[in-house]
Amino acid sequence: MEINIPVQKNQKLAAVVEACEQSGELEALLRASNTMLMDRMNFSDHGPTHARIAANIALKLLRMLVAYGVKPDMVKYYRKTNDDAEVVTFLGTMVHDLGNTVQRDGHEDFGVTVAAGLLPKLLSP
Repeated sequence: MEINIPVQKNQKLAAVVEACEQSGELEALLRASNTMLMDRMNFSDHGPTHARIAANIALKLLRMLVAYGVKPDMVKYYRKTNDDAEVVTFLGTMVHDLGNTVQRDGHEDFGVTVAAGLLPKLLSP
């Protein structure tokens, strides 16, 4: 699955994007989210295309905030880097709708369980 994210010079982000692009499990979950919402419930896209769009917008917003001097909380309070904040932002947008594979109502809660099994694989390429 091609994601096409501008990683700039962030090597951590580049590695995670590559892991996501190679993950058949992530792609299957995103497609299953679309099956549930588009095919069964007549909703708009919530699959790979939606995840790519959300990830690009979220990274753009984060980078704009950082450029204007805003420190992400993980930088400010946990001594992580802006590169780390980009990885978290990217992954958050890629998995934010995975709970739709279970059901729409409460998909946020189901998504935590679904993502918990996937994220360690994506972070250990």
